[in-house]
Amino acid sequence: MTSSEKLEVAKTLSRLGVDVIEAGFAAASPDDLRAVKTIAEAVGVTGVEGRPVPEPPTISPISVPSAAASEEARAVNSSS
Repeated sequence: MTSSEKLEVAKTLSRLGVDVIEAGFAAASPDDLRAVKTIAEAVGVTGVEGRPVPEPPTISPISVPSAAASEEARAVNSSS
């Protein structure tokens, strides 16, 4: 998807009342980083006309867990 397509999807999700939008993997490329920033500003701060609630959604970039977090999760899962 292009940055503009991602922005349109985020605006649509906001108009549907979605509370949290994962905007993309910002570390994947400079274009993805720009898309996440644009979505955060245009949808998460400014808001979108037609949203059913006054608060804008939380915009979250997709992230990869650290090696330490992955090891901790494996340890917890193996002890169950």
